[in-house]
Amino acid sequence: MATTTLTSWALLLWSTLKARGYDPKPVFKEVGLDYTKLGDGQARFEALKMPQLWEAAVTLTGDEDLGVAVGTSWNPTTFHALGFAWLASDSLLEGFQRLHRYSHLVNNSLITRLDKVGTHYRFSMTTSEDINKVHPAGNDAGITAIIKMCRMLAGEAFVPVAMELARNHRNPGALEAYVGVSPEYNRLENVLLIDQHVADKSLATGNSMLAEANEQTIRQYLTEVDRNNVVGNVIAILIDMLPSGNASEEAVADKMNLTLRTLQRKLKSENQSFKKLQNETREKLANSHIKNSQMSLTEIAYLLGFADQANFTRAYKRWTGYSPSSHRKELLLQKTA
Repeated sequence: MATTTLTSWALLLWSTLKARGYDPKPVFKEVGLDYTKLGDGQARFEALKMPQLWEAAVTLTGDEDLGVAVGTSWNPTTFHALGFAWLASDSLLEGFQRLHRYSHLVNNSLITRLDKVGTHYRFSMTTSEDINKVHPAGNDAGITAIIKMCRMLAGEAFVPVAMELARNHRNPGALEAYVGVSPEYNRLENVLLIDQHVADKSLATGNSMLAEANEQTIRQYLTEVDRNNVVGNVIAILIDMLPSGNASEEAVADKMNLTLRTLQRKLKSENQSFKKLQNETREKLANSHIKNSQMSLTEIAYLLGFADQANFTRAYKRWTGYSPSSHRKELLLQKTA
């Protein structure tokens, strides 16, 4: 599968060069990237050419901190619908869960993890490609963008507890000044450690309906970009078919033009099963819908493909330990507190 990245990421570099008085066209031509695609929100660039682009831009400007300047230019459209879904998240943790879930939209070689470690959340990023080929400026840009995203949700005072970088050590510069912590260098992956209380805090700006609408756009986009992404396609089809009450494994396989055995084999190769994906999809949708007070529990049960509200309530208790009604009340109290 070809490794690709959103052209909107390169657009930030283009805009930064122009703002500094440089002509970006020769830089893009030098590495063989078609800059006419920069205005196309659906287009993607070959990710393996991005390190060359960063190197050419750093050489042109003589600025090793160029990545930080590019990262601070991040805006919601940079990450397609993921940017808007992030901003509509009910908490910083929910935002990171979305970033983890849909990181392939930004770059389909990204490998992310989100773990609870004591009183912190640990978000890590690496790549399925050779990590040593990632350009330091590109690495800085990615970290800087995520910090800016966090501050747009949690406030300008946000600072991670700790940071690790998959790049060589350098003298303190713009990245450390912007993030506010001194990183540990030469790690195998990029890591941000975030205080649990900061990440869990309910945000008044959260909008579950808007977040879900943008997630649907993300899933549609990823299905088109990566037709070999069997897990992503199964999830997208499940979401469409669950309200019918007939989102069986056989029906999903038929929708994908696969035999049941082929679908099972493909899922097994990715350490997945249909039942696991169905339960996870239902749980994620339930957690999203439960925050929308305009939706009745009966409606939610229907959208998730349950025969009745009682079956939904039993499943929700199994997933979360709460009844849907009590969890909804608790979430509402948190948001108004």
